[in-house]
Amino acid sequence: MSNRPIIGEFIKSPYRHGVFYSVDDIFIECPNVWDAKEWLETAKLQTRAILEQTKRGDFVVEEHLSDLVELLANLPTGQEVVIYDIGGGLGDNYVQLQRALGSELFKTIDYQIVETEQNCIDGEKFTKKFGSPPKFLKLDSLKIDDSGNKYTLVLLCGVLSYIPGWQNAIQDLCERGIKTFYITRTVFSNRVKSFFTVQFIVPSTGPYAGKYIGDCACEVINFQELKDIFKSKNFSLSKEHFLCCYREAMGNLPEPYRCTYYSSLVFEKEPS
Repeated sequence: MSNRPIIGEFIKSPYRHGVFYSVDDIFIECPNVWDAKEWLETAKLQTRAILEQTKRGDFVVEEHLSDLVELLANLPTGQEVVIYDIGGGLGDNYVQLQRALGSELFKTIDYQIVETEQNCIDGEKFTKKFGSPPKFLKLDSLKIDDSGNKYTLVLLCGVLSYIPGWQNAIQDLCERGIKTFYITRTVFSNRVKSFFTVQFIVPSTGPYAGKYIGDCACEVINFQELKDIFKSKNFSLSKEHFLCCYREAMGNLPEPYRCTYYSSLVFEKEPS
C-alpha cells in the first residue's frame, strides 16, 4: 500500500486501511507479522503481565471471556471437557480461565492450545508451572476427540478474522464432533457483506508500543453470513454479548464500512 509506514515508525490509530473483497487484491510485501520478533516479544510480555496479575491476587477475568467462564462453571459436576483454543497464543486465555474457574474444576478440562511451532515452544515454558498445564499443538497436529460423553468446545478468541477461508474452517470443525463454539474479539458488521482490510499491527504496550511492526489482512465478518454457515450445520446462536462499538478503529474506511462492532458469541449444536 502506498501509505504503509516504515517498520518501527510511531503512528496514530486507526490502523486499518482500504476495502477489498478478495485477500488476493491486497498487495502485502511484508513477511508474516505474527512471526516477527517484535510481535513475539510483545506476546511474551503480555502473557507475563497476566501471570504476574494472578500471582498478586488482583486478577479479574476480561469481559470477552466472562460468558465462557459462566458456561463452563454451569456444566454438570464431573463433566469431562475438551477445549480447543485455536490461536490461543502463549496461554493468555488458559491462564484467565484457570484462575477464574479454580484448579479443582480445571482438573476435568483437557485444554489444548493450537498454535504456531514457536508459540507452542514459548507457551509450554510459560505455563509449565501450573497444576494442570495445557497441551500445545501445531495446527497440523489437531485431532478432535469427541469420544464418550466429553463436552467438546472450540474457542476462537481474536483469530477468526485472520483465518484465510474461515468459512471452510468453520464448516470442517462442525463436522468433527464439536458441541459448542465460543467466538469473541472478532469484528462484525450488519451493514455490508464480509470484506477485507489491511491492518497495521501496532502494539499498545511494551518496547514497541505505538510503533508499526508489520501488517496483515483482516476480514470484517458479516454477522448474518456467520449465522447462516452455522445454521447449515445445525448449530444455533444461543448467546450474544455485545462488547463494544469498533467504528473508531475503522475511521479510515468509507462510511458504511465503519459500522462495526465486537461481540462474544456462543453457537451450540442442536439436538438431533
